[in-house]
Amino acid sequence: MKSKRLQRKLKRMLTFVTTTTLLLTSILTPGVTVLASTKNNDVPKFSPANKNLRNVMYYGDWSIWGGQGNFYPNGIPADQLTHLNFAFLDFDANGNLIFTDKDAAIGAPVGMDGVQWGAANAGILSALQDLRASNPNLKVGVSIGGWSKSGDFTAVAKDASIRAKFVDNVMKFIKYTNMDFVDVDWEYPVFVREGDTVDNQNDEGTPHSIPSDKENYILLLQDLREALDKQGEELNRTYELSVAIPASKTQLETAIDVPGLFGIVDFANVMTYDLHGAWDEVSGHHTGLYTNPKDPNKDQGLSVHDSVSYLLSEGAPSDKIVIGAAFYTRGWEKVSMGEDPSTPGLFGEAEICTQDADQTPSRGASNEAPLKAGEGGRRTGVWNYGSLNKLKAAYPGLKEYWDDTAKAPYLYDSNNGAFFTYDNKRSIGEKASYVLDNNLGGMITWSASGDAVTNDSSKRDELTKVIKKELFGNGPLPEYEIGKPSIDVTVTVNPYEEQNAKGYEITIKNNGAKNETDSVLSLVEAAGETVKLPKVYIRTQSGANFTTGGYGSGTVTNENGVGIADLSTVYDNQTIEQGNTCTFKLATSGPGTLEDIVSIELSQRITSSGSEISRQVVYGEEASNPNPDPEPGENTKPVILGADNVTIKVGDSFNPLAGVTATDKEDGDLTSAIKVSGTVDTNKEGVYTLVYSVTDSDDAITTVNRVVTVKGEQPEEPEQPEGDTYDPNAVYTRGDTVIYNGKTYVCNWWTQGENPETSLAWTLQVNPNPDGSKEYVPGQVYIGGDLVSYNGKVYKALWWTNSIPGSDESWQLISNGEPEEPEEPGNPEDPFEPGDPIVGTTDFKIVGYYPSWEPGKIDTIQYNNLTHINYAFAIPTGDGDLLPLENPEAAKAIIKEAHSKGVKVLLAVGGWSYNDVPLEPTFMAATSTEEKTIKFGNSIIAMAKQYGFDGVDMDWEHPRADGSSKQQYENLMIYLSKELKKDDMLLTSAVLSGVTPEGVTYWDSQAHTDKVIDCVDWFNVMAYDGGDGDRHSSYEFAVNCGNYWRHTRGMAANKVVLGVPFYGRPSWATYAEILAANSEAYHMDISMINGMEAHYNGIPTIRKKTEWALDNLGGIMAWEISQDTTSLDKSLLNAIGDTVRSKK
Repeated sequence: MKSKRLQRKLKRMLTFVTTTTLLLTSILTPGVTVLASTKNNDVPKFSPANKNLRNVMYYGDWSIWGGQGNFYPNGIPADQLTHLNFAFLDFDANGNLIFTDKDAAIGAPVGMDGVQWGAANAGILSALQDLRASNPNLKVGVSIGGWSKSGDFTAVAKDASIRAKFVDNVMKFIKYTNMDFVDVDWEYPVFVREGDTVDNQNDEGTPHSIPSDKENYILLLQDLREALDKQGEELNRTYELSVAIPASKTQLETAIDVPGLFGIVDFANVMTYDLHGAWDEVSGHHTGLYTNPKDPNKDQGLSVHDSVSYLLSEGAPSDKIVIGAAFYTRGWEKVSMGEDPSTPGLFGEAEICTQDADQTPSRGASNEAPLKAGEGGRRTGVWNYGSLNKLKAAYPGLKEYWDDTAKAPYLYDSNNGAFFTYDNKRSIGEKASYVLDNNLGGMITWSASGDAVTNDSSKRDELTKVIKKELFGNGPLPEYEIGKPSIDVTVTVNPYEEQNAKGYEITIKNNGAKNETDSVLSLVEAAGETVKLPKVYIRTQSGANFTTGGYGSGTVTNENGVGIADLSTVYDNQTIEQGNTCTFKLATSGPGTLEDIVSIELSQRITSSGSEISRQVVYGEEASNPNPDPEPGENTKPVILGADNVTIKVGDSFNPLAGVTATDKEDGDLTSAIKVSGTVDTNKEGVYTLVYSVTDSDDAITTVNRVVTVKGEQPEEPEQPEGDTYDPNAVYTRGDTVIYNGKTYVCNWWTQGENPETSLAWTLQVNPNPDGSKEYVPGQVYIGGDLVSYNGKVYKALWWTNSIPGSDESWQLISNGEPEEPEEPGNPEDPFEPGDPIVGTTDFKIVGYYPSWEPGKIDTIQYNNLTHINYAFAIPTGDGDLLPLENPEAAKAIIKEAHSKGVKVLLAVGGWSYNDVPLEPTFMAATSTEEKTIKFGNSIIAMAKQYGFDGVDMDWEHPRADGSSKQQYENLMIYLSKELKKDDMLLTSAVLSGVTPEGVTYWDSQAHTDKVIDCVDWFNVMAYDGGDGDRHSSYEFAVNCGNYWRHTRGMAANKVVLGVPFYGRPSWATYAEILAANSEAYHMDISMINGMEAHYNGIPTIRKKTEWALDNLGGIMAWEISQDTTSLDKSLLNAIGDTVRSKK
C-alpha cells in the first residue's frame, strides 16, 4: 500500500558532531557578507517587484487522500505564492521517470467540478495548471527525488548516457505538463543510508551513494541547466532550476559544492527544518532561526542563521538562498525540565519510554496519524500546524513557550514531559524579517497541507499569509507571463446552406500523435496533447451573430461581434484527443462565406469554470504554427503521406503500402523504411486500425494511425415515393415529423441522414385502434404494457421485446378477435396492472433508496416490486451524534406500509454531502477515537430502534485506503454488526463501484476490508456515476463492478447487490423528467432534455442488468425510487420486478 502521509517527506536528518565551529567576527574573508543577527531597520527592504524574492511552497501528492484531510490543490492559497512544487516525481537507475502515485498525479478528480476519474484534465498535474491560469503570480514546477526517492541519483548522475536520458525525459515531462521549473531534491549525495521501511515501506534510502556524488551532482545540474535553456529558447519561455539542499554544515561540506551549485541554479531551498527530533537525546528546536548558546548541540550549526552563514562564507549569492519554514511539529514523549526555569523543557533530557511500530525503543511522541509499520511507523511527534488544537486535546497539559534567543516557539507539559517544536506566526514573521534584513532570496515551506484554515477562508493559509505579507506587503504579488501550451491542430471550414439557414461546418483535427513509450511520459503526453474543454472564438468582417447549427456546437453566444461556441457543453466534444477530430456547425446571420472570416481562435480549460490555460489563432492569416521550422542544423522528423483513412468493400483487394510515402528533410525518400503494424481482413466487415511508422538516421520517429473500414454491399436507396417529405441532407430535431415511403415518422432527437425505417432516432407514427391497440410493426421495440394488433388478435407486451406477437413468452394474448365479456372498469389511462409481490418468492433482493426530502411521494412506492427500502439519510455530526431525522412522519408511514407487505426498511446513514458539504470529514471526526466510535454506533442503533427500522445501511462516502480512514470505518462496521446482531437487525453498506468504466481498480475500494465484508449482510454497489455520458452506468461497467466484488474480492454472490441509477448524466435529470421531455425515452439510454444529452438506463438496459444480477449476484439496488415514473408500463422499478418474476 502506498504511503501518502506527511512522513514521506519529513526527513530524519543525519547530524554529526564537528570539531570546527563557524566563528562570526568583525573581520571576514573578502567577499563574505556580514549577516544581521538582529533586526536592522536601516537595511533597505526588498520591493515587492523584486523578481528574486520568493514564497515557495511544496505540495505532496499524498495530500489529496484522507491522511491529510483530502487537501486538494484548490485549497492552496495560490495568490500568496510565487512558486509551487509538485512533490515528488521518482525515477529508476536507467533514467526512466516513475510516478510515486499515478492516481494522484493524473487520475483523481482532486476536487475539480465536472472532472471525471482518468480524464485528460484529471489529477494534480492538471489542477496545478488550472490554479496557475487564475493566478499569474504563480509558477509551478516538479520536485524530483525527495527523502524516500533519492536512491537512484547516484546511478543516474555518474553515467553520462543515463544522465542524458534522464535529463531528456525531464524536459519532455515539463513540456507536456506545461511547468515553469525543475526542482532537484537529492537527499543526500555521498551519504549512505538504508531505507527506513518501518516509517515508509517505499523508502529507497541511498544505499549506493559514493564520494564522487558531490562532483556528479554538479554535472547533473549543469546538464539540466543547459537543457532547460535550450528548450526555453525553442518554446519561447524561461525555465528555472532550483534545488533542495541540507542545512547542517557537515552535510553541506561533505555533499555540496557550494560555489559550483549556486553558479548553476536560480535558487536553492535550504531545508532548515528537521534539525532536531526524536533521534536526539535532548529536546531542541527543529526549525529555529538562531542557535541558543544553551543548546548542547550548538556546535553542529543547526539553525537557519548558522546554515545561511556557512553558505555565504562559501560564496553563495544571498539572493539565491531561500530558507525553510515548517508547517508541522516534531516531538518527544517525556522530557525533563532542563536547567533554565525560564524555558522549561528546552534542552531537557529525553527519556526512552515509547516504541516504534517495529517495537524499536523510542523517545518520540505520538504522531497525528496512527502508528503503522510502513506508513508512519516511527514515533516522531509529527502533527500539522493546522491540527494544533487536536494535539493539545491529545496532550491536554501542553503550554506554549517562546525562546527569544532562537526566535522559536515550543509546547511543553511540565507534568508529563511532552515536548513539541514547530513554527508559528511569530517565528514565521521573524524568519521573513531575517530574509529582508539579509537580502536573502525568500522562504520555502514544507508543506501546503500542514497550514491552518483561517476563519474567513476555505483555504489553508494562516502561516502562508504571514510569509507573503512580511515579504511582499499587503498588495498583490508581481505577475509574469504564463507559459501556455500550444495546440497543434488543423482547422478546416466549409460553408453550408440548408433549409433557409447558412453557416459554417468547422472541423478541428488534433495533430498530436502518440510518440512516447515510457510509462509516465506516454500518460502526460496524451493528457498534454489533448484539447481539453475547447471553446471557439470566430471573428468576421461583417460582425455577424452565430447560433447553433446542430448537435456538437454546444452553447453559442455572441460578444462584441465575436461568435463564441463552448464545445465542452456537449459530452462528445469535451476533449479532442490525439489524432481525433471534432466537427460541428455554426449558423450565421452574415454572408456565410470564407472571405467573411477574419480568424478562428481555440482555447482550452481544465475546468468549465476555470480560466483558459491557452488560447491561440488556429484559422486565418494570424494562425500560429506550434511547430515552426527548425533552426539550421536541427533535425526534423520524417513525414508520412498517403496514409489517410479509407473505406473499402468486402472482397476488395487492399495493399496497405499502396500510395503511402515517407520523406525526410535530411535523409530524403524513406518510403522503403516504412513499417506497418496491424491487419485488415478484407473478407469481413469491420473497422481496422493500421499503425505506420518510420525512423530517420537521427532516430526521430514519426507514427501515423490509419483507419480502414470494410463494408458490405449496401442496398441502393429506393426512389423517394411521391409525397414523401424526408430529406436525408436536412437536420431534424425532437418532435419533427416527416413522411418516408408513405409512412409518418416522429423525430426523437437531433439527427441527420438516418433512415427513418431503421434508425432509433425515428418512431413510426401509428394511429391506435378503437380498442387501444396499435397495428404491429415488424422489428419495432415494444415494452411492458404495449397493446398491439396482429393477425386479428390483440397482444400485450409483458416486458421489452421486439419479437413477433404470440411467438414467445414476452407476449400475452388479450383478445382473439371474438366478442368478450365486459371487464370491470379500471384505470383507463394505464391498462398495465401491477405484478405480484416479490417478497417471499425469492432470495433475490430488490433494494430501493427513498430520499427523506421527498415526503410527498411516498404514495408512489411500489412495495410489490421491493424487498428492502433504505430511508436516506440520517446525518452524522462530528461529535458522534445524529441530526434529527428529516421528515420522520414519512419514515413512519413507509415503515408501517412496508411491514404490512413484508418489506423491510433500513436506516441509511450519511450520503455524499449535507448542505453541499462532503460528509467524509464528519465521519472521520465521529470515529476518531474508540469512545467516539462507540458513541456514534450507539446513536445510529438508537435511532434505528426508535422508529422501528429493520437495520442500518452505512453510506460513508468514501473511506480511504490510506491513513486512518480505513481502520476507523472498519472499527465502526464491526461494532455496528456486533450490536445489531443482538436484535437480529441487518447491516449493509453502500460501497464504491470498485472499478472505473475502463476497468481500472479504485484504490480506495481496499478500504472495504475483508473484516467489513464478513460483518455485513450485503454491499450495495454503486455501479453508477462512473462519469458523464456513457461512462455513467453502462451495462459493461455494471458487469465489471459486480465481477470486482464477486470475484476479485471473493465475496459471496448473495452479498453483492448491484446498483442502478434512476437519473441521467450530465444533466442529473430524473428518469421521470427525461420521460416527460421525451415519451419514447423508456426504450433508450440517451435522450435530450433542456438542450442537453442525458445518459441513463432505459428499460432494456435495466432488464439486462437485472437478468445478469439474477444469474451472478444477490440482488439489484436503485438510487433512487422517487425518481421513477408513476406510469407502470414505463417504470424502471416495475421492469426490475417483472424481470425477477419472469425468472422465478
